[in-house]
Amino acid sequence: MKTAIMALCTFAMLAVTASCSSDKNEADYPKTTEQVLNHMVGEYKGTLGFSTTTETATDGAFGQQISWKIDKNHNIIIEKFPYVTLANGVSKQGVVGKMSVLFQTLLDVKDAPLYIVMAGSNISDNRMSLKIDPLFYAPLSAPNADYEIVGSIKKVQPMFTNYYNIKESKINLEFTIEGLIKVHKKGGVKEWQKDFDKPITYYLTATKK
Repeated sequence: MKTAIMALCTFAMLAVTASCSSDKNEADYPKTTEQVLNHMVGEYKGTLGFSTTTETATDGAFGQQISWKIDKNHNIIIEKFPYVTLANGVSKQGVVGKMSVLFQTLLDVKDAPLYIVMAGSNISDNRMSLKIDPLFYAPLSAPNADYEIVGSIKKVQPMFTNYYNIKESKINLEFTIEGLIKVHKKGGVKEWQKDFDKPITYYLTATKK
């Protein structure tokens, strides 16, 4: 009888402990959009790949290591984005027998920050789907460049490709840069760059450190 009573007490204690632990985990789990967005803030490490509409990305392209962070305003900041990859979307010759000025400029560009603004989100199961702003600012540093570049991201992105996995603290991004706008520093004159005629799709995946 004593043995049975002790067994029942032990079982009850374990049940209470498991219940408390479950309640704690449930309490700590982000539930609202605001909680998940705050949970996303931090440093990330992962890989970057890219391809053009007329080329297939190689295995090597997907293997490039990259880091980024999400700040308190929930913007994605890639400190060292390889802007030289944009040259893959530019026609090599502006006119017959002459290399495109934009192509040469992008070849000479150094890695610099890329800012991606999250324009919306929606929780579904264990995922937070993400919408990103269709424009990005690229503070390019190129020799003799008297202009800046604004990039146009394709407005309609593939469904379910941009999301944050809440349980794994992992983020996936896929976006297509379909145009570059040359903005002159003096006067602010804007010109679409016709030589950029092959949209580039970037694939980024990373896990929170």
